[in-house]
Amino acid sequence: MADRAGDCDDHGLGGQLRNFTHSLLDRLIVNNDLPGMMERYPSLRIQVSIIFGREDRTLDYQNHGTALKGKVTGSDLRILTGKGHMLPVTAPDETADWIRTVARKLTERDAYKPRSK
Repeated sequence: MADRAGDCDDHGLGGQLRNFTHSLLDRLIVNNDLPGMMERYPSLRIQVSIIFGREDRTLDYQNHGTALKGKVTGSDLRILTGKGHMLPVTAPDETADWIRTVARKLTERDAYKPRSK
C-alpha cells in the first residue's frame, strides 16, 4: 500500500489530492492483484493471523478477512469494530496488542516443539 505517513500533516488541497491519488492507486492494485492471490490462499502452510477493520472501505472484512480465514487451515482472525483501513495508523494500540498476542502465541507454541539437530 502507498505510504501516507508524510501526508498526515499536510491539510491543504495538495495533501488531499495526494491522499485521493494514493487511495485510488491502492484500489486499482487490489482489484488487479488480489483475485490471483486469493486463489492461492488454500496452499498456505504457515501460521496466518489476520486483523481487519469492520468498517474498512478498501478491503471488506467479510470478502477478504473472513474468506482468508476460511481458506487457510488453522488461521485466526480478529475484527476491530469501528475501525477501517490502515490499522497501524488508525488503531495503533489495538494493532500493537494484536501483534503482541500473536507473537506470544507463536513463542509459546514453538517452546514445545523439539529442536532438530
